[in-house]
Amino acid sequence: MTFEARANNWLLEIASRNRNPVANSTVKTYRDALNTWILPRLGSLDLSAVNNKTVKPFVASLCTAKLSPAHTNKILTVVKMVVKSAVDENGDQLYPRTWNNTFLDTPVICHADQNTPVVTPEAITAAILGSQGRDRALYALLAGSGLRIAEALSLGVYDGGGNYWDPAEAKVVIRPGLAKTDAGAREIDLSPELNAFLIKHIQPTRVHGLIWPFDYTTMLRRMQRLGIQDGFHAFRRFRITHLRKSHVPSGLVQFWAGHSDSASVTDGYDKIKLDVETRKTEAARVGLGFELETA
Repeated sequence: MTFEARANNWLLEIASRNRNPVANSTVKTYRDALNTWILPRLGSLDLSAVNNKTVKPFVASLCTAKLSPAHTNKILTVVKMVVKSAVDENGDQLYPRTWNNTFLDTPVICHADQNTPVVTPEAITAAILGSQGRDRALYALLAGSGLRIAEALSLGVYDGGGNYWDPAEAKVVIRPGLAKTDAGAREIDLSPELNAFLIKHIQPTRVHGLIWPFDYTTMLRRMQRLGIQDGFHAFRRFRITHLRKSHVPSGLVQFWAGHSDSASVTDGYDKIKLDVETRKTEAARVGLGFELETA
């Protein structure tokens, strides 16, 4: 069996298994990593031949591409999971590996040195004005909601069984089972200004299926051509920073961001996420922190 054949089966298995099925957004992230980086280099190898020796030059190619240490290690983790997933009829691994990160020369992740840029309000406005149609809506939504890019690309309009934007209620719904984590299942309340902008540029009655039926790499290249080189997560950092600067209650910031509320016992008692009226009031109060249109 080739690595590519095993990888395709693995994606199907992790999405459909009963025990801890992987969210669709995460499966899409794995698929993008496979298609963009892994399969062109390792896909034709027999699975038994994917080991420290054959993966070492692959790691070197990722470093040559100047990917961040965190990104390089995430891609390598996908390779390791695919190999580990191959088991025999007894459930034992067919190709057990002891991966040697020193031999592979994988870059070390130094969290203190990680580049975690926050896009500026001016850059967000420029990206919106410099793009067309639904792309304008995507950048506004990312910066005005804090959605992860995989979550945004999984959205339909109204409730069709998946993640969706509800223009009538001015909210985005990320469903349980489709979220990256348990805390990721949530409702994100949108400011009236942002919701009206989305209606104008998405035209929800014309959407059939996904709002943005494109892959991550395509959307990233479009964004980079507009001058934003720091990745989609910079929009998410912008939104969370704006919420904190606007003194939004911490429990609501955690809820909208899809972060776990298990930091303390007190956090576990905070049920502001259940107060829909307060959520909508806060979403309107704090606004966006950037301009959607110029005068």
